[in-house]
Amino acid sequence: MRLLRIAVSRGAAARAIDVAPGPVRVGRAATCAVRLFDEAVAAEHLVLHLDGAAWQVEPRGGPVRVGAREVAVGARAPLAAGVAVTVAGWTITVDDAPSDAVPAGVERTASLARELVRDLLGGDEQGGPVLEIEAGPDAGRKVVLPAVGERLVIGRGEGAIAVILDPDLSRQHVAVDRSWDGVRVVDLGSKNGTRVAGRLAPRVEPGALVRDGDTVEAGGTRLRLVDPADRYLRDLEARLGPEVGAPSAPDVTQASGPETGVAVATPPTATSAAARAGASAPLPSASPSPGGRAPLIVAVAIAVIAVIALVALLV
Repeated sequence: MRLLRIAVSRGAAARAIDVAPGPVRVGRAATCAVRLFDEAVAAEHLVLHLDGAAWQVEPRGGPVRVGAREVAVGARAPLAAGVAVTVAGWTITVDDAPSDAVPAGVERTASLARELVRDLLGGDEQGGPVLEIEAGPDAGRKVVLPAVGERLVIGRGEGAIAVILDPDLSRQHVAVDRSWDGVRVVDLGSKNGTRVAGRLAPRVEPGALVRDGDTVEAGGTRLRLVDPADRYLRDLEARLGPEVGAPSAPDVTQASGPETGVAVATPPTATSAAARAGASAPLPSASPSPGGRAPLIVAVAIAVIAVIALVALLV
């Protein structure tokens, strides 16, 4: 099956995804194949019509630039291989994928969302997840987590990658995995167990999901996860709505084809506490309160009496 490669870039962030020919939606919403986490991008901003040999771009939620031409909402413009489609500072190009390419699944695309955010935050050196030891024999130490798909074993002895000289730890106490949906913890049959955010961690995979700010307690050691990319995505979701969030589990209906996409994020922007409070404040009720209806009733009654009096005078 012929596949197409969609490349998305902005500054240091550049990733690609391979999809089957067909319509490809681009926007913030989870229903889009290419997701652009950007306040300037509509939920469904445009559609790339990649059927057959004649490709087209159709803006739906805002203007789009195709090469040097700006295309308005509702119009369509032809798209050639390699020509840049610009949306809110992001550049999208489409070309034929290599012959050995396979359609990207949900796990890969969800992982790409975090990778792009980390690219914009300065890569793993500045934006990678870290476990900070808050209490225990090694308090103050930082444990850097490995790449996605790799496992870090924490314990007090042989077989552990991150060794902590805590007598209450087992030799191989707990495993920390960087997976497609974030960081997960699996207890390795330790004698004292492991707690994630106060709850016992499972001893079977995929383990307990650990979010930015959560604690991991093992033996007499307490670690806290610091994950700048996770923090940014959660903050963005809080400001723009849940449509920007990554799925919590793979959706088998999106495992392949044009509906599977790459999630893209924009650099963090400063947001004041007042702005966040305003964004989360509930909307006022559309139904007037009883106290608010009383003046209206009185006014209507006075108007009716005035009309009756005027008619009586005329008669």
